[in-house]
Amino acid sequence: MGRTLWVLRWRPRRRESALALVGVGLLGAGAQAQTFAYVADQGGTTVSVLETSGDTLVDTVTVGNVPFGLALTPDGSHVYVANHGSGTVSVLDTPCNLEVDTVTVGNGPIGVAILPDGSFAYVSNHFDDTVSVIAVATNTVTTTIPVGSRPHDMAVMPDGSRVYVANNNSSDVSVIDTATSTVVATIALGQSPFGITLTPDGSRAFVTAGFSSFVWVVDTASNTVSATVNVGSRPFWLAITPDGSPGGSKVYVANSFSADVSVIEVATETVVATVPVGSSPLGVGISPDGSKAYVTSTGSNTVYVIDTATDTVTSTVGVGAGPLGAAVGTTRTTVATVAFRNAGANPASLVSSTAVLGGMLEATVDLTTTGHTMAMLFAFDTPVNLVLGGGQVLLSADSLSGELLSGAGLGPLGGPTVHFSIAVPSQPVLCGFTSYLQALHMGGLTPFALSNSQDLVLGWS
Repeated sequence: MGRTLWVLRWRPRRRESALALVGVGLLGAGAQAQTFAYVADQGGTTVSVLETSGDTLVDTVTVGNVPFGLALTPDGSHVYVANHGSGTVSVLDTPCNLEVDTVTVGNGPIGVAILPDGSFAYVSNHFDDTVSVIAVATNTVTTTIPVGSRPHDMAVMPDGSRVYVANNNSSDVSVIDTATSTVVATIALGQSPFGITLTPDGSRAFVTAGFSSFVWVVDTASNTVSATVNVGSRPFWLAITPDGSPGGSKVYVANSFSADVSVIEVATETVVATVPVGSSPLGVGISPDGSKAYVTSTGSNTVYVIDTATDTVTSTVGVGAGPLGAAVGTTRTTVATVAFRNAGANPASLVSSTAVLGGMLEATVDLTTTGHTMAMLFAFDTPVNLVLGGGQVLLSADSLSGELLSGAGLGPLGGPTVHFSIAVPSQPVLCGFTSYLQALHMGGLTPFALSNSQDLVLGWS
């Protein structure tokens, strides 16, 4: 084994653009679709990220103060997080779980809703009695809409034509016309509405009576209450399963005082199950296929995962302090990749593994190709294509601004094969970083030689 003397100087948030390269082209960051649950930890400044196939915590992202509600864009590329204590919205890039932008909104933002076409995000400002409208393309506030007193949760019509806002203090729901950005109706309710969700066809809204023990059913055609459903004590937020879900169309209501979840069958508007969970459940997120409900237990810093076919808890996941809002969606994940590239003057002697965050990069240099006795590894953060003495080439493309990122390891005298094991930091900020790895053959009577290149994109497995 070679002595590993590698010292990496990774540069946070660096992203390399795609370039036309010599020989075999560089592979860009691979992407695979996965489903994640994003949980706002309102007791602190983080969002917890859960991988849903195994229901495990895989990442924690720093955002603003007291994050409350959050929502994913329809394409799964970003999460918008309302930071109640900061008066801002954090925009998270989901492939790498990074905060990439911050948008200043009103005072005390709570809820977030995004139009089905992904064009605008609506944010309820609790202490301003307004809703901020953010253009997703530019992450700028385009308008601010006055609504009822102390707006809380929001829901969007499936066709994107209306946004429904539950107002705590005025005990009503404001209906916003998204074409004109004006309130076109106000639905009087009473009993401080907190959470709101719409059926997949948009015909009904289910609204929680936050200081009581029931849910209103609102006919959206007439904007009138058509029924009430008794649930647990102090229902907070709620969510509905999509059409075709394993357990049918159901609404899951987090009851904060009774520490349980009421399950309402949409067809009959009756409670068909009550699921005990941890203390102070507040938020609910539903997986895209409707098979799971993710319920935040603020009092136990835990997310309870409910199988919607059986309405039983199948797992629990510890998260950050005081989890509140939850959103689940299919996102893109940057996957670690490696590409081989060569030039005619260079021996094809370097083979490396992928650079998985938190894992080990394994690299082997075969010195028998040139008869040298030692090897060093070099990494560049910018592609270069520089011809050195003896016809050796630092492999890359059309730039001469390559910067050496690190010294490297020294192989054993006499070769013939040198092996390097390099720890890759488990830092989400490095996700998508591109490094160009090359080996230097030296020692012996012949001049030095440069190997082929292994072009690495750092990412998750």
